[in-house]
Amino acid sequence: MPRRLLWVSNADIFPDIRVTPVSTGKRYIALSYCWGSAAEASTQKKSTAATIADNELKISFQSLPKTIQDAVSVSRELGIGYLWVDALCIIQDDDNDRNHEIARMGAIYANAYLTLSASGASHCAEGFLERPLTEYCESDFFKVPLQLPGEGGPTLVKASRAGVRNIWSKENGNLFWFQNRELLHTRGWTFQETFLSPRLLIYTSLQPYWVCREAFWSCGDPGPMEYLRSVYLQDMLELREMSDRQQKYMQTLPSDDPNSSAELWRWGTIIHWFSSRRLTLVEDKPLALHAVRDKFTRHDPSLQDYALGLFRSTAHMDLLWHTRHGADPQSEQLSEFPSWTWMSFDGGVTCPFKYGGPQESSMIKTHDEFEIETWPGCDRFGRLLPDSSPLKLRGITREVAIPHRFWKDGYASAQDMPCFSLRVLGLREDEWEEDEDRIGHITFDQYRMPSSDDDFENNPPTRYKTLQILVIAL
Repeated sequence: MPRRLLWVSNADIFPDIRVTPVSTGKRYIALSYCWGSAAEASTQKKSTAATIADNELKISFQSLPKTIQDAVSVSRELGIGYLWVDALCIIQDDDNDRNHEIARMGAIYANAYLTLSASGASHCAEGFLERPLTEYCESDFFKVPLQLPGEGGPTLVKASRAGVRNIWSKENGNLFWFQNRELLHTRGWTFQETFLSPRLLIYTSLQPYWVCREAFWSCGDPGPMEYLRSVYLQDMLELREMSDRQQKYMQTLPSDDPNSSAELWRWGTIIHWFSSRRLTLVEDKPLALHAVRDKFTRHDPSLQDYALGLFRSTAHMDLLWHTRHGADPQSEQLSEFPSWTWMSFDGGVTCPFKYGGPQESSMIKTHDEFEIETWPGCDRFGRLLPDSSPLKLRGITREVAIPHRFWKDGYASAQDMPCFSLRVLGLREDEWEEDEDRIGHITFDQYRMPSSDDDFENNPPTRYKTLQILVIAL
């Protein structure tokens, strides 16, 4: 249980609410929502060291921002007397209280009766009950023509303020749904809330959706799977389901069974999805990922040595992260993190594609002469301690060449990309463009890519850029 909950009771008996300390099990709803920008979040009602005593006596319903008002209304309509809202249930200016509750965030959402997801609200003052919760009406859609690629004439589609979709595709019968990602599903903190909650009641900009371990429901068209695909939640929910099944299987294995670490392979998938999300404070990345990491490591002792998104036992794979092709060239390395962690890149990253299931675990293995000499000291969230030793790696180096043309094509077109994955070629006297010359990929942590008049033409003219690289994995 969290330390505190909001007691919302019944509006006819007590219209206002209050923060109440919790010592025994209570059935409660957890709220997942966006605070918004600094200006928008200024309307947020908070518990601080100065206000917590007053908030435990009474909080006026009218003083709450609209999103929290709506959450209180939904809790009351569902007959659930307790609600968890981070701004009010955590003392915001008390680091000890904040760290204590963040460390238990996974349990707070996993043990909630359901999580109320205010997906349609972009900030705390917007609210999500702007339309009555009546039966979904077909009149919410109107028909418009849409010219789709490869088709002779316009296609008739349904449109609403949330997007457009085909009524029916004549070629394959599939329905298409187009919608911008709602802001809630782009935020870093809400990743763990969606991943760990047993039940989700999602209030979108169009209609409510129900998501649980057993079923997906909507009030009408578009269906739940169409919506989940449009906001990139379908893959994450499928990953969660696989994780639950795998965890139950792992609990039946002896600790020395080689398959007992099979779950670790999905960490690369978690990195892929989480890294594309945004946080107001980038230094909160380790905190926002803590609950999901805790779930993954709970049943695998080999995954306990952890630093800033990387595990020591799988460092030969975790260190090979790279920015995604097509990443924003304006994205910069974040000074809050060392360059060896993917958290240092302000954008989406991915791990080697062979970072796959346990049946593929032998496809990437540590080089025989690669070792970790020192691993940095970290707190329970994987953040570096002030007096932490640096990460030290030992291994062999190899001279490789990158042809001039690879700096100019789409693989390396961004001049200031902090790290990227490039094809490299072995040095040979004969023609280098044969496929057998390709020996692997190279990942840069900090490197300014040469412009067209650097190195190749002037220092001296050559077809290659040669580099010494550290060999980590095969």
